[in-house]
Formats: sequence, C-alpha cells, structure tokens
Amino acid sequence: MNGTLLPQVNVQIQFQTDSCTGSCHNYFILQVWETSVLNKNSARIISNYRKVKTIAFTMDANNIMITSYATINFENPIATGFYMAIVDMNTCIVLTRVVVFYYVCPAMVKNLIKYPETFSSMNLSVLVHGSCVEGSSGEFQERNPQLTCQPGGSWEDVQSGYGCRCDHGFRHHEETEQCIGECLCYCFMVCNSVYIVVVMC
Repeated sequence: MNGTLLPQVNVQIQFQTDSCTGSCHNYFILQVWETSVLNKNSARIISNYRKVKTIAFTMDANNIMITSYATINFENPIATGFYMAIVDMNTCIVLTRVVVFYYVCPAMVKNLIKYPETFSSMNLSVLVHGSCVEGSSGEFQERNPQLTCQPGGSWEDVQSGYGCRCDHGFRHHEETEQCIGECLCYCFMVCNSVYIVVVMC
C-alpha cells in the first residue's frame, strides 16, 4: 500500500508440482481484497476477498516448474492497497515465487510538450493529452497533442506536426526541453553622456 490508485496490477506465480497421496486437486485460486487499511485480523476473513482467477495445471509428472500469470483489475475506486490470497485446497504444489508488478509510461517532454506519468496495462492502450511546458505555447487547430500509452508501459511515436514554441522572452533549452526566461536590455542616450538602460525580463 503506497497511496497510489492503480487501475490494475499483474501477478506472476511460480510453483512446482509435488508428489500427491490420496485425493488431490490440480488447481488453486487467486483472490484479492481491496482496502486502504492495514488490518491483519480482517485480512484473515476469507469473505472479504473476491476471486481473480483459478489456476489449473496438469499432474502428469512431479517436480515440474510452472509459471502462471494473472491480471487483477481493481473495482474499488478509492482503495489504495490490497491483500492477495492464494487458496490451496489440498493442491499438490510448492510455491516458489510470487511477483506483483505494474506497467507505467514515464513522464516525458518532447517538442516542448509534456506528457504526465500514466499507468498502463497488459491489454489496453491509454490515450493521454499533452500540454505545452511553462513559458511556451502552441496553436493546435484540431485537438490538443496526444500520445498513446501502449500496453507494457511504452509511448507510441510522437505525432508529427505537433509542437510548442517558447514565448517571447524565453529561449529553448534543448537538453532539458524547457523554455528558460531571458532578460532583454535596451540602452539609449538621453543627453550628452547620460545613458538609460532598460531591462525587461
């Protein structure tokens, strides 16, 4: 739980089949409980959880390493964390590794257009609108510049023809993709050896 509202997370579960005596099942269940409170007692109440996926496997041989993936789509719009449960009902497996991860397209500035950090998913693309950096402006006839945050956390190529320009009194700093303010100096003589310098920033 870190206070971040995520649309979904991905889970990698790695397990090894084990020898079985008697009646054994060839599946187990992944469940999740969305909450914003750390509570160990409530986390033990199975009715708080909802089913995410039933993970089944074949029991042809022992000591076989299997890796399975699941995607958890969050339904609670205000929960900032979750508990995850793996329900083993007499299943002949040994869990060896559980990894929880998510994808994100990092914040980016291109052609003086800034795009915010955007959470992605494994299956869906997200349309993201950009805006000009401070000290710049642009004229967009049809719509504001936009990119697509692709599944897996990568941006698509920047659309050609889109870009912002630094406003008057600012210059383009290419390394940081920012518009930096400049001061303009005007010097003129009023009489004899008297000069007046006007500085405009």
